Amino acid sequence: MHYLNACIRTKLHKQPFQFIFIFHLALLSFFVSHPAYALDIIKFGAPQSDKDDRSSYPVALLNKTLEITKSSYGPYKVETSYKMTRNRALLELQKGELINIHEAPTRPEWEEKVLPIYVPIRKGLLGYRLFLIHKDNQSKLDKVQNIEDLKSLVAGLGAQWSITLSMKHFGFTMNTSLEYEHLFKLLHLKRFDYFPRGISEVFTELEMRKETYPDIVIESKKAFYLPLPTYFFVSPKTPHLAERIEKGLWLMIKNGSFDKLFDEYFSEVIAQAKLDSREILSIENPFVPYHKTFKKEELWFR
Repeated sequence: MHYLNACIRTKLHKQPFQFIFIFHLALLSFFVSHPAYALDIIKFGAPQSDKDDRSSYPVALLNKTLEITKSSYGPYKVETSYKMTRNRALLELQKGELINIHEAPTRPEWEEKVLPIYVPIRKGLLGYRLFLIHKDNQSKLDKVQNIEDLKSLVAGLGAQWSITLSMKHFGFTMNTSLEYEHLFKLLHLKRFDYFPRGISEVFTELEMRKETYPDIVIESKKAFYLPLPTYFFVSPKTPHLAERIEKGLWLMIKNGSFDKLFDEYFSEVIAQAKLDSREILSIENPFVPYHKTFKKEELWFR
């Protein structure tokens, strides 16, 4: 050790500037190979009620995209913000303060005002719908043979939902509410005839409310379809988050973990829905902007 210290003192005495240069170069090399990242804080809206389980999958997917990009983008933290309506979510997303990421079925103004990530996170599964009905109304649905017959009945829908926009465009009769939980109560009270729910959500919704509304059931013969891709939307105030999440999604698609998570959450309900034994009534969706990912078969449920 004494010999080593003596050598260093000799080096410093004879070649001080060269030694300092080498030291600084080594220090710079350390920081380049060990970059310091800022903590990415992701703010996600809260569920609409304590029985609203619809965000469990997108939050799980979001966490996986952040984890798989951790080595490139650094640490992260996901925070739950406040519950808010669809229109309020868009306004807050533009500001980027209360929330900076939101998952939602797409529509033109969202793609224009905030940053869409063009990966359909549910593979378009939300577009396949079964009808929640009051058990006394099965006979009404039995008489429905086509879309025009369905229009003569009253649908229950969220006032600001994307599906509501499309169904209104095609002249469906509807009863709407801003409150998610209130729609189940209205159905129980027979204020409308059917409540179209995505097969990714309908079974959990029914199970969680069976004691409160025991007369609500799933209609037995019909299904409804309209194109309805769900994307992650990111605040324009945090474009690096959009870059990170998009990269994470494509990495997951490439290594198979995206499909694995999708199957974990939805394979059982897809089987329960028995779409191949149901009559599927379809409409178009004029409010879905075209994107080239529509041609990637592996991204979509068929």
